[in-house]
Amino acid sequence: TRVKETGRDLADAFADIIAEQQPHLIHYDFQKPGSQSRVEKASYLIPVGNMVLGAGIYLDSADAAFKQYLWSSMEQMAVIIALLLALVQLLTHAIRKQVAQSLRGLQRISERVLDHRIHTYGSDEFSRINHELEQTRHNLASLLCRQRGSAQTLAAASLQMNDGVNQVTHAIHEQQGHLNELASAMEEMSTSIRDVAGQAHHCAGDTRTA
Repeated sequence: TRVKETGRDLADAFADIIAEQQPHLIHYDFQKPGSQSRVEKASYLIPVGNMVLGAGIYLDSADAAFKQYLWSSMEQMAVIIALLLALVQLLTHAIRKQVAQSLRGLQRISERVLDHRIHTYGSDEFSRINHELEQTRHNLASLLCRQRGSAQTLAAASLQMNDGVNQVTHAIHEQQGHLNELASAMEEMSTSIRDVAGQAHHCAGDTRTA
């Protein structure tokens, strides 16, 4: 068995390591226990006096373990990527929902439809925007409600004033009718008085003549 790094026999390589008193990593082909084939082996050797302390691994096992590690890592990465995609999808859905609510709220406010409450979810920026929109809608609705109440009160007062004016006008018309009747009566009385005075004057003249 020869060492691949130096081309020397394995026993000679051990002797060189003991002579140098320096640890080495070497590779060589060796028959694996339980197998009829020779497999490359990597060994790390440390000289301890006139002996060598070493630990090695057959690279076919290392390759299999590394491949298994790679597959396991790939599976874990796939799961993590799937979870991240699901999280991104959920965040995108939540953001779209919040934006849609903001747009609907702005559209209703622009159309003067103030009886639909804007619901808010969470505590992110979009939630705060929707909260401010809901506060604006509530303030506008309250203001319009107060203005509507003032307008109704003013309309009621205007109706009362109109009724009062109509009553005064009717009373004036009635008084004018009474005055016209009184003027006619006085005219008739004046005519009667003139007739009576004329007859009295005529009778007085007849009396003097007789």
